This record gives sequence, C-alpha cells and structure tokens, in this order.
Amino acid sequence: MIMEYLPSKDIANLSSASRNCEIPRSLFRRFVLEDLPWFWEASDLPRGQTDWFRLYSSLKSSSFKGLRNRKRIWKDVLYIIEQIEPFRHNAHP
Repeated sequence: MIMEYLPSKDIANLSSASRNCEIPRSLFRRFVLEDLPWFWEASDLPRGQTDWFRLYSSLKSSSFKGLRNRKRIWKDVLYIIEQIEPFRHNAHP
C-alpha cells in the first residue's frame, strides 16, 4: 500500500535495495502516465487488458527514433511553457 504513494524513482530505489521487493503490476499504469507524459495515448488504453509493465519497460528502453523525437519535443514544449508562464499571469485581458 505504501508503494502507491511513492514516486516511481523511490520505488525503483526500493526495488534495487531489496531483492525481495516485488512491485505490483498495477502501479505500472501510473508510472506510464506520470513518467512518460509524451505517450499521451496511454490514457486511452483499456486498464484491464493492457500489460502496463510490458508497455512501461518497452517505452523506457525504446530506441525508436519516433519515440525519442516525441520525448525531445515534449521536453522542449515544457521548457517553452515554463519560460512564458510568468508573462501569462501578468498579461491584461
């Protein structure tokens, strides 16, 4: 139950520190949605029919140029949003 509240990095550290630590497969849907936001199609996948562990593992280790490019663009867009955010709050209607 505690793992449900931990970020994925902490769970990975816990798993590395303890060989007996088994991560529930149900957590991997959350990992996909939180850690891989550039894979927005994940929110449309059926919960009970998707192997979230396999999907997460595949996406994290993927060397497909299209996915790497999507991740790069996502980071660039987040950076741009971060840069313009202060101006959005100061803009007059």
